[in-house]
Amino acid sequence: MNAASDAFRWRIVGAAAVGLSCSGLPIILATFGVFLTPLSAAFGWSRAEISGALTAHVLVLVVAFPLVGRMIDRFGARRAILGGYVGLGATVAAIGMFANSLTSLYILYAAAAISGACASPVAFTRVITRWFTERRGFALGVALAGLGLGSAIMPAITQTLIALDGWRVAYIGLGALSFIVGVAVTAAFIRDEPALADHEATRSERYPAADTKAHQAILPTFLQDRKVIVMAATFLLIGLGYTGISVHMVPLLIGRGYSPAFATTVPFIAGLAVVVGRLASGWFLDRVFAPYVGIVAVLATATGCVLVGSGPNTPTIFLGAVLLGLSAGTEIDVMAYLVGRYFDLHRFGAISGLLNSAYFVGVAIGPISVGMISDTQAGYIGAVPFLVVALLIAAALFKRLPKYDSHPHHATRQ
Repeated sequence: MNAASDAFRWRIVGAAAVGLSCSGLPIILATFGVFLTPLSAAFGWSRAEISGALTAHVLVLVVAFPLVGRMIDRFGARRAILGGYVGLGATVAAIGMFANSLTSLYILYAAAAISGACASPVAFTRVITRWFTERRGFALGVALAGLGLGSAIMPAITQTLIALDGWRVAYIGLGALSFIVGVAVTAAFIRDEPALADHEATRSERYPAADTKAHQAILPTFLQDRKVIVMAATFLLIGLGYTGISVHMVPLLIGRGYSPAFATTVPFIAGLAVVVGRLASGWFLDRVFAPYVGIVAVLATATGCVLVGSGPNTPTIFLGAVLLGLSAGTEIDVMAYLVGRYFDLHRFGAISGLLNSAYFVGVAIGPISVGMISDTQAGYIGAVPFLVVALLIAAALFKRLPKYDSHPHHATRQ
């Protein structure tokens, strides 16, 4: 492989990181809490009513990810990403222009999920996996660090736009940002196929011939594969455990007697650790069996839950926040890496879509479950053990995954 080819591949990684920083996860999920107060003030809706829009968004993501995965396997990721940013930018801006009722708010958030699923880690990790065999883990970590960066800066951008000219302008601004940046970097740098000068592996090695029968009956085939079932259960539990603590972190700490100012500082510290965690997990994935990386990340998340939920002093709570930040998002890196090692790459999108869907089922269940525990027990005392048990089960499930092909240039054939 020549230097020019290597530089081109890393430009793709950089473009993926920039693109993911303004994709649906940072633009929609990370900013949602910022819009709660202005929407409630504008229309008199309760926070529970407004939160229904986010529920609609997540439910559509659960359905959309497997469909998008199959689409990018057939037509390529670049087209899906470009179309995704066009749709995401338009629908987010439309919230600012046309959201005048709960129904319209729900519909627009649901529509944003369809386009957001196209410009998502499902598509971008497929691109990275296609281009890299050596150092694939680190490349995935660098690209997916964009999600952490975007999730850290988008709430601040949103708050600034709201302060300057109101929540409607904030939605329009976020839509424009996603459209301009996402389309620009994708059109300029994202490519589906490795260049001919990339000699790490031949085309036949990178893209084993598809089994037509398996491709046509892809869902039943996957459901019969124990690895897919184990991974789906694992990532569902991780999504439940991490979002269960992250969404309720501020009210949990306030309930423990800490000030609101301190309580909002803790997730900020966690956010700073996310990018470091992404890069570290990518580095380790190239050197350590990926399920072991997943186990360490899950145990770090469980420890972070305990320290944030019941740590005796400020330093232990901050340590818990750092552990949560370092482990946050590692599951997506591990997921993409495992799919690339266990399965032929022509099925990467479909399997990755199913696993992302399972993860977001956990994302939907986790905060609701913790909220129910808090309501029934008049506090979060039983929530932390519940989350820790879920995460420990996820760690045990990682141990059930088999070894993959030790040769770094091949995906294991099924």
